[in-house]
Amino acid sequence: MENGLHTMGEVNGSFYQPSAFFMMGIPGLEAFHHWISIPFCVLYLIALSGNCMILFIIKKTQSLHEPMYYFLSMLAVTDLGLVFCTLPTTLGIFWFNMRRIGFDACLTQTYFIHTLSFIESSVLLAMAFDRFIAISHPLRHPSILTKTTVVKIGLAIIVRGMVSLLPIPFLLKRLTYCGKTELSHSFCFHSDIMNLACADIKVNVFYGMIILLSTVGMDFIFIVLSYILIIKTVVSLATKEECLKALNTCVSHICAVLVFFIPMIALSMIHRFGKNVPPLVNTLVAYTYLIIPPALNPIIYSIKSSHIREALIRALWKKSESDWVKYSSAQPQILCQSLSTEGLGVEPVELQGTKQADKIWEPLHKWRDGFNGEGSHIACSILGSWSYADFGSLGQSVNGVCKDTDLVLSPQKERSLQNLPFTPLFISNPNSSPSLAMTFPNSSDLSPSSFILASIPGLEAVHFWISILLCSMYVLAVTGNCVVMLIVKMEPSLHAPMYFFLCMLAAIDLSLSTSTVPRILSFYWFDTREISFGACLVQMFLIHTLSAIESTVLLAMAVDRYVAICHPLRHAAILTNTMTAKIGLVAMARGVLFFLPLPLLLLPLPFCSSRMLSHSFCLHQDVMNLACADTTPSMVYGLTAILLVMGLDAVLICLSYVLILKAVLLLASWKERVKVFSTCVAHICVVLAFYVPLIGLSVVHRFGKDLAPLVHIIMGNVYILVPAVLNPIIYGVRTKQIQRRILSLIHTYGRTVQ
Repeated sequence: MENGLHTMGEVNGSFYQPSAFFMMGIPGLEAFHHWISIPFCVLYLIALSGNCMILFIIKKTQSLHEPMYYFLSMLAVTDLGLVFCTLPTTLGIFWFNMRRIGFDACLTQTYFIHTLSFIESSVLLAMAFDRFIAISHPLRHPSILTKTTVVKIGLAIIVRGMVSLLPIPFLLKRLTYCGKTELSHSFCFHSDIMNLACADIKVNVFYGMIILLSTVGMDFIFIVLSYILIIKTVVSLATKEECLKALNTCVSHICAVLVFFIPMIALSMIHRFGKNVPPLVNTLVAYTYLIIPPALNPIIYSIKSSHIREALIRALWKKSESDWVKYSSAQPQILCQSLSTEGLGVEPVELQGTKQADKIWEPLHKWRDGFNGEGSHIACSILGSWSYADFGSLGQSVNGVCKDTDLVLSPQKERSLQNLPFTPLFISNPNSSPSLAMTFPNSSDLSPSSFILASIPGLEAVHFWISILLCSMYVLAVTGNCVVMLIVKMEPSLHAPMYFFLCMLAAIDLSLSTSTVPRILSFYWFDTREISFGACLVQMFLIHTLSAIESTVLLAMAVDRYVAICHPLRHAAILTNTMTAKIGLVAMARGVLFFLPLPLLLLPLPFCSSRMLSHSFCLHQDVMNLACADTTPSMVYGLTAILLVMGLDAVLICLSYVLILKAVLLLASWKERVKVFSTCVAHICVVLAFYVPLIGLSVVHRFGKDLAPLVHIIMGNVYILVPAVLNPIIYGVRTKQIQRRILSLIHTYGRTVQ
């Protein structure tokens, strides 16, 4: 095999040019390459589909034919090129263990990877320049960045990248190499190949460093400089809203810059100065550098760019949109025709979709004049109510100008409403007139089709940044709880009642966060504020049921601590594995049975016109407050269920700790007392992390009617996310067995790699 690797004769017995190199997967995890390939496939599919979708949308949408989106298309093409450069060799190793790559093929891959990386850096600089011109010189933006200029910039970027990197493969080809042919990645890098050479590589090192600093380094400096100038311009704006609006146009680009430059700088530092860095770190940083930016860039721009998001939604729901446009053009015409038949001087108006929606206002103003001002409210209420659900922005604009007033209509005016050929979803004040209530029976006696989730008031402009925090907390909660369950499963010494209860707690936290956070993130990312009535009731049931189960599990853990401290000799006989399983089943049955009636009690209630919740998820008290009928049974049952489940659990937990303290104080020495009670610290912290937000949220809902909406939303998010995030951290820090197992896994893996 060795002779087959030599294309040139050996020089001094050890110098030759190899015919091939051998790439490496993830060191130490070769047995799991098939499983590791799954997330890589997902990332590659996201990168391919996302960037292709960006290119397709920009090509098909005329309004996106602007410099900003042309540069975004260049970025997408560059990301696709990087994906196609690395995908074959990476998946070839993970799936078929195809580690061999020819010498010339390796040099070609090196050239394209580095060239495309340099091109992406230059495109990001061009996008920063576009943002600077758009914000600092908005009137000159169209004349400076014309289509011809954009094309020239694109060509200059390509030529710059290709010419500056062209000497790299020739500089590598001239070198002689030692017997080692093992690369440290599943693709070829200049520094990686260069380090295998036996000859003097100073020329390669200096040229590579100079090119990196003169291209990528200069690009980064100019990007930072452009944002300094942008901030200088933004600070000079008059109002805070204008500042936020201007900076909001740069968020996507800033994220793309950070996603690209941070892994690139880290990888460059590791290759040049990190000789003692573990191979796993080197490998993970390289994968992050080449795979994460192509996968994240289309997601970032789809979330933050309303134009791309709207075009994407139109592309996905093209057929539904065509039906919607037909309906939206027909209903206003029917309304105007109905008013015209009553002799109010309103002529039918032909509408062709929502773009001509402003034509509705003229007949509505005439109708208002015919009612001496009273008709304005009714017209807005009718149009606003059914168009809010069916017209989107049209309905919101109508609702924005409508005012809530008490109306007393004459019989003639009421008859004009009765003859409308459709039934509105609701009106703002259905009880203002008896005949009006009969005219619109669906206004308050049926369940609504959907509810509107609440955003954080006053912070709509920074929803994207808030979503990053929530997403990070969710990822931390999922990762932490999964690690806890995995360690308990793998470690036989942890197969004890206390850790079985901890696994139940982790599973509940996973379920509770997963039932709420994805919906919240879709709200913040895609502005999907509506949630159907049925989905809202299901989410409400899951939240309250899982909270009840978690409360019961915390009580079971308190009992476990009490038995372990007060009756240590009987602990193993009392809390057997069978008993632990029965306690878990009882906790589930108790939660389901106590909180199943909550959605059933809400189903028959009529709801008023308001559909706005006070949280970005559904809670019983929140939904109940929107009902128009008597909610006493629902309120009484909800309060009873909470007191019998969470309230009783809290009392029993306190009682168990009173007994534990009594037993601890009977111990002889202070050290024994501290040692015994320290086994309860983790559980006490978890109890506080669960009950303090729960009590706070309950108090806010029952007695905080006058509190700011921000308080409601923050308390709700704290209640959902904080326990799920803190619980695995608390037990990971406080439980020595879990710490030992984690350290043991790390040490075992380190020895395997070495």
